[in-house]
Amino acid sequence: MSLDLANYETQAREAVKRFWSNREAALARQIQSGNQDTGSHGAVTAGKNAAVAAKG
Repeated sequence: MSLDLANYETQAREAVKRFWSNREAALARQIQSGNQDTGSHGAVTAGKNAAVAAKG
């Protein structure tokens, strides 16, 4: 697997957007389910953020 740096600025910008969108969605799901973790912990416990980073 080679490292493709073409359009790295665009790719980085999109990755950051996906990260924050997934974080917000995870928190919204926890609030909706009535099972919200303390503080901002719920936004990171859904397990999607690592998957987003892996997709790159």
